Amino acid sequence: PEGTTATRAEGGYFTWVSLPNRLDVLQLHRLATAEGIGISPGPMFSPDRNFSNCMRMNFGHPWGPELQTGIELGALAHKLVRS
Repeated sequence: PEGTTATRAEGGYFTWVSLPNRLDVLQLHRLATAEGIGISPGPMFSPDRNFSNCMRMNFGHPWGPELQTGIELGALAHKLVRS
């Protein structure tokens, strides 16, 4: 969605994504899991449960058909923003 930013993974395979503040990444996580897409919600990286609109994405495997479903994550995020 508009307002989304992401870090560029340099030398690693993690990307930190900040979504618009109105988006609840835990809700996105539930939707993504139901679609077979794995993300790490931001609150799991904070003892105070901060980063409720952030997530970490891992890229540890070469691109292939099974990773194509990850592209659907953006559609799920748009769905949450509209609701």
